[in-house]
Amino acid sequence: MISDALGDLEKCVDNAGTQLETLHKALESHKSILEVNDFEKNIEDNDMDGLETGSVLELLDSVTVVKNEYQNLRKDLQEVQQLQKEMTFSLRYQLQTMTQTFHILKKKIESNNLPITSLPQPSSSTKNNGGSTAAVKNTKRNKN
Repeated sequence: MISDALGDLEKCVDNAGTQLETLHKALESHKSILEVNDFEKNIEDNDMDGLETGSVLELLDSVTVVKNEYQNLRKDLQEVQQLQKEMTFSLRYQLQTMTQTFHILKKKIESNNLPITSLPQPSSSTKNNGGSTAAVKNTKRNKN
């Protein structure tokens, strides 16, 4: 049970690492978005006659790529959040189960370790046997 949880946790950590790499790439592409915003501001300030058609098309292509990467990153982050929720639920359930098992085992141990004074007193027939048992013990001691 615990090994399964650890395996799931390792998978989640590996997936989170992948997501972080994707996030890093997205942040780099975010720089491209800032450059696009600067470009748009410059376009508003300057007239369009100086721009080449090829550079505008390249810019539109890069904007499309950034947009797609952003959407993929968003989906990936949602998946990571869902996995985190599932792992949290699973770990809480396992903790609850282990706590219950601990309490059950603790009660069993406590019930098996009753003090001798709590044992019932021997009856009259047992007293005679107890006396002979004591005699046997004394005999064994004398031999040693």
